[in-house]
Parts: sequence; C-alpha cells; structure tokens
Amino acid sequence: MSKLSPKQTRRAAEVKIQEGLGRQQAFDELMVEGTGLKGRSEEHGGPTHDPHHTT
Repeated sequence: MSKLSPKQTRRAAEVKIQEGLGRQQAFDELMVEGTGLKGRSEEHGGPTHDPHHTT
C-alpha cells in the first residue's frame, strides 16, 4: 500500500468519521422511532450517542 501524505490521511479519516456519524445518527433515529422516548430517558450519562451533543 502506498504511503499517503498527511493531507490525504486526514481526508480519509474525515470521510470515515462522517460515514460513522451518519450511521450512528440513522441508528439513533430508528431507536427513537421504535421506542418512543427511550432516547430522551438516556439523555443524562447514558451509553447511547446523542447526535445533538458536542464535546
């Protein structure tokens, strides 16, 4: 495998992050739809990812 430049490596990482977040948000939306307010009840310190929370 050829060595990527730092810029190419960063771009690849950003794409992976965006794809990962997209999948996580889609999963969260399905969970909320399927369980009513379950996403809300786990809002405080729960193990689920909150797409509206930024660190």
